[in-house]
Amino acid sequence: MSRRTLSQPRGIGVLAVLAVALLTFPLVAVVIRQPWGQLWESISDESSRQALWLSLRTSAVTTALAFVVGLPFAWLLAKGSLRGAPLLRALCVLPMVLPPVVGGVALLYAFGRQGVLGGFLDDWFGVRLAFTETAVVLSQFFVAAPFFIVVMESAFQQMDPRLIGAARTLGAGPWYALVRVVLPVVRPSLI
Repeated sequence: MSRRTLSQPRGIGVLAVLAVALLTFPLVAVVIRQPWGQLWESISDESSRQALWLSLRTSAVTTALAFVVGLPFAWLLAKGSLRGAPLLRALCVLPMVLPPVVGGVALLYAFGRQGVLGGFLDDWFGVRLAFTETAVVLSQFFVAAPFFIVVMESAFQQMDPRLIGAARTLGAGPWYALVRVVLPVVRPSLI
């Protein structure tokens, strides 16, 4: 028997090509429709620079927030030291499977002026989150943090626990072991 008959059923290649076409066609359409002669004017005008700066700023804050909040959560999930870890993991990955519109409505219900937390913050402290940079960071975090947490949980689970044990035996405290042993080992996943 040939390798082809063992490795894939007939027609699977056609379906794979269809999948690639459906995923890349929108990008190809953007490239085709872009007025390349006006590209520099498009990206150098004031509104484009402001949008780029906003994206960079909010993405940096979101990344830092995911690191500070998501890393400990991923560690606790990986080590199994959280009561109800399967339920917490399911709630964590829920934003990954929600349709974007449902996620947006959920964020408005939570942080909008009439929302559960947003209404409280507005009524008691005069803090409005909706349609602010903070809201952008919260929405980016809502979408991106589950991916970060899942990747880091997997990295922590794959790490040899004897490395931490050896560091602790040699006198390293928990924070020192985390910074000098754990984070360097999981650096590829972290990056």
